[in-house]
Amino acid sequence: MYPDILSLSHIDRLAKLKKLIPYFDFPFQHISPKILKRMDRFYDDKHIFKILKYIKEKFENPFFHTNFIVWFPWEDENDHKMMLKFASEYEFDSVSVFGYHDEPLAKSSTLDQKVDSKTIKTRLKAIKEILNPIYDKKDELRKGTIQKGFIEEINEEKQFCKIRPEIKAPDIDDLDKVKFEDLINVEFINVWDIMEYNYL
Repeated sequence: MYPDILSLSHIDRLAKLKKLIPYFDFPFQHISPKILKRMDRFYDDKHIFKILKYIKEKFENPFFHTNFIVWFPWEDENDHKMMLKFASEYEFDSVSVFGYHDEPLAKSSTLDQKVDSKTIKTRLKAIKEILNPIYDKKDELRKGTIQKGFIEEINEEKQFCKIRPEIKAPDIDDLDKVKFEDLINVEFINVWDIMEYNYL
């Protein structure tokens, strides 16, 4: 869902759907108004805050995924701190973080004030150090609960399988590693079966 074309009325329409998994994938890329403008985005931090607040009011337990680009040209320490604060305060369920690199034909490749790869790696580490404790906290809240999801892998010895919870997206979010003994009401399983399981 691209923030520059997403309105509150769109969210209202989604809230009226009878069948909807409340998974919201937003490529925010940044939170600094200065950097968003440099990226030619037609939205700012206020619009982002408004969208997130409205979705939390409209949906029970929404799942948020977003993308961040670290050290886009012209990003300074203050811009980076804004991103870190945003990631820390909003506690997204899933975040994909990328270090900036030039893309052929992209307008950003012509910008000056780019950052060296060593600095980018340092900043990637900094944001991941904020995100990992958030993931751990959310994972602790799930422990001891019954989950439901799609089996994506079964190990050869049939000791465990990997399940993608129904709220999570394929190829993006983490899978749960589940022992066969923790599957509920099952005798035989295949990949892509929908399964309930105790998450321990």
